[in-house]
Amino acid sequence: RGLAPPALLVFLILGWTVLPGSPWLWTAAALAVVAWPLLLQLTSIPSRIVRFALGGVRESFVPAGVGNTAAQVLLAAAFLPEQAGLLLDAISRTLYRVFVGKRRMLEWETAAAAERRLGGDFRTFLRVLWLSPVLGLALALILFTFRLNALTAAAPLLIAWLVSPFVAFWVSKPPPVEERELTDPERRLLRRLARKTWGFFETFVTEEDNWLPPDNYQEDPKAAVAHRTSPTNMGLYLISSLAGHDFGYLSFPALLGLLEKTFATFDRLERAHGHFYNWYETTTLKALPPIYLSTVDSGNLLGCFVTLKQGLREKAAELIPNSAIRDGFEDVLELATEALQSLEPAAESADSLAALAGRIQQVRSLLGESPADLLAWDDWLRRLDGEAAGLTEQAEKFAKEVGEAPAELQRWVERFASLVRERREELAGLAPWLELLREVPASIVPQMNGKDDPVAANWQGLRRLLTQPLSVTTLLARAESLRTDLAALAEVWPDAEGRSRLTRVAEAVGDSTASDLHMRWRSLAERAETFANEMDFKILYSEDRHLFAVGYNLSQGKLDSSHYDLLASESCLTSFLAVARGDVPKKHWFQLGRPLTRAAGRITLLSWGGTMFEYLMPRLMLPGLPETLLDESRRGAVARQIEYGRQCGTPWGVSESAFSVVDADLNYQYQAFGVPGLGLKRGLAKDLVVAPYAAVMAVMIQPRLAIRNFQRL
Repeated sequence: RGLAPPALLVFLILGWTVLPGSPWLWTAAALAVVAWPLLLQLTSIPSRIVRFALGGVRESFVPAGVGNTAAQVLLAAAFLPEQAGLLLDAISRTLYRVFVGKRRMLEWETAAAAERRLGGDFRTFLRVLWLSPVLGLALALILFTFRLNALTAAAPLLIAWLVSPFVAFWVSKPPPVEERELTDPERRLLRRLARKTWGFFETFVTEEDNWLPPDNYQEDPKAAVAHRTSPTNMGLYLISSLAGHDFGYLSFPALLGLLEKTFATFDRLERAHGHFYNWYETTTLKALPPIYLSTVDSGNLLGCFVTLKQGLREKAAELIPNSAIRDGFEDVLELATEALQSLEPAAESADSLAALAGRIQQVRSLLGESPADLLAWDDWLRRLDGEAAGLTEQAEKFAKEVGEAPAELQRWVERFASLVRERREELAGLAPWLELLREVPASIVPQMNGKDDPVAANWQGLRRLLTQPLSVTTLLARAESLRTDLAALAEVWPDAEGRSRLTRVAEAVGDSTASDLHMRWRSLAERAETFANEMDFKILYSEDRHLFAVGYNLSQGKLDSSHYDLLASESCLTSFLAVARGDVPKKHWFQLGRPLTRAAGRITLLSWGGTMFEYLMPRLMLPGLPETLLDESRRGAVARQIEYGRQCGTPWGVSESAFSVVDADLNYQYQAFGVPGLGLKRGLAKDLVVAPYAAVMAVMIQPRLAIRNFQRL
């Protein structure tokens, strides 16, 4: 095999120079050897057509790897002289060192080390790949001089050899990664989708379900809530709550309140070895049989606990208020507008509809303002509350006129008004001195001696601190010094009324909810850490195989016989965290299989089921380091999903999901669906179910394509 490239090169040179017959024939014979893998793939096309005609098997007539194989054939032909030279050099070195020199027989160098030593600029490629262009130029001159009729047959290969350094430099560059900023309409579409998604938790995470997220809700053929939940569901609810605050959909006190209710339920749930069971009935909190510990679910929940702890720390350091507040208002108002535009009212209610649209426009104009300090924010929220009340009143009036309240419109108008009140309460609790501060300048500042008065300067400095947006952490750190400084200023204030007001401002600083909020987020973070630390992953780990079992059956008291043995798996997060915590040895990470394939032109790790969930679920909490095998595999998986959707003529996004089969109670069934070419599992081309959530997950990888795909859905 090592002599094949040198032999082919010699064969071509002889065919062009001295062998009898047509040079075209010798060239074709040599290229047939190089292109043999491609020819074998092309022979499968007729059988694919027959299978489709007979059984309707959903697959492309052209094999998925044809494009890649064709590219490899072209590159092999272009680099034939270089490959022949490398192999002859290796063979001669080996023979000399083994039979003559007897030295340096263990010398070797990794590809990464060679790349670092040589560098990656174009001059390096010219210096290393000199043989192909030199040989190509020499042969062109020889054929032009002595056998002109062979030059035409040899010309394509000679040109390829001449430009081979340029080709090598071009193909060695990393593929471009789309990092363009989203347009405003694209961003607004994603935010509306995010707000609707948060609406699921707002609606269904209730006291009835003990503040746990139900597994799903179906609207048709009958409305039904699945009153069960899993550790993955619980964990995703925790970090969805964090994200809801990120987007401006709930205040910090409201976030803490929701989490406290859920954690109170966590304390009541049965666990084993620190792990939550695989399924609970949400209304009774009873574990659903079989009593089982799921490795991947526990790993997902662990990742969510870690994320929650760090997220709460960040939340406490965020300024209140901030721009996310306005963004959250705008998203709700967008959905109210969307609901309004979908209505087709009768002529007699047209005036009321126009008035409602006018109200929404007034609110939108107010949202365009940018308050500068806490007093301005307080005034802005006060005016917004008044507009929200007017909007609610107009919506109720419109509902009476049409005879039936439009549910979606009513819902978003009420949510808007509720969110405004929630934000006002948040600011009033955090900075209860604002109302007092409004009165201080008008009554006492004129009594000061002038701009250079030290008392006036001291007051202006304190006032700036009291009116600038602050985080819970910063306010807590400053509270004592603010109270001390205000008390000291009150003692030297020139009149009794001013001293009284400053004393009340100092007392209001002490009444701030910052201390309470700080204790609450710290308590939640500590509880999340405690739950995480109590999870013992050793019970789910097979010491013999250095792999995690799929789960532990508590009813039978033993590990499952099946294991997670692939890196491209939803259990990747579990493995990463377990190794990082020292629960399992580092060897486990390297024990995970890394079978590779080429998907849509990219080197990609194979998974078991070929689902979007396997590739992208861990990415929700793990960093996506560019140019790593995991990151390239995620991009390759999304590219293959897009390619498969194009082949099937459908939107893309295939993963585990419910599908159009119902049981006797008219509840949809659930199954894992995958994309052929990404999974080792057989029969992936048999069924095609597109899951919207899988399409949305791809926003992390290909935001623009994911948005366009979601619009098709």
